[in-house]
Amino acid sequence: MGWWKRKKEPDTADGQISAVAVLQRCADLEADGLAFYKSMIDGAQTEWMRKLAKTMARAEKRHYARFLRYAEEAWRQNGGSDTHLPELMPPELQRLLSERVFSTRALAEHAASNMTDREALETAIRHETNLALLFSQFRQYVPRGQRKYIDRVIREEHQHEAKLVSFRQKYFGSEQSDASKPFDNVRATD
Repeated sequence: MGWWKRKKEPDTADGQISAVAVLQRCADLEADGLAFYKSMIDGAQTEWMRKLAKTMARAEKRHYARFLRYAEEAWRQNGGSDTHLPELMPPELQRLLSERVFSTRALAEHAASNMTDREALETAIRHETNLALLFSQFRQYVPRGQRKYIDRVIREEHQHEAKLVSFRQKYFGSEQSDASKPFDNVRATD
């Protein structure tokens, strides 16, 4: 990536962040998904799951490349500088820029290859849902000219979620597994 010397984590200490950093973080999240789906291919117990994982891996790879392209475009639009966005990013979004869905990409790979098809499918559904929500929150911090592209990726993430849910329904019925409902047995106390 010769166009910009990338920082390991975005600098958000003062609440200021750049569009380039937001877009690169989106790319990183897609790369995590790509690692998960690639490992899902190897760990799949059935042929339909292998095919689904291959399809999803191709989509994550496209999104990864797209976000890096958008980051480069934002960099070039700023004349080769990484300028801060005009508004401060709230602390909860700043935290999301540095946290991962999986604590490491290696953990994503390990998890996917050691799950049952149902567990992997449930994890994939949560991943796609969370990405769509996260990208929706980051959207306002992306240059206006590129928001239509982010909107497209958000729609695609929702389509991925719907596709995964339809596979869950087809192969496992409409009920979610217990693992996908972690708070169902939690009761509020006074």
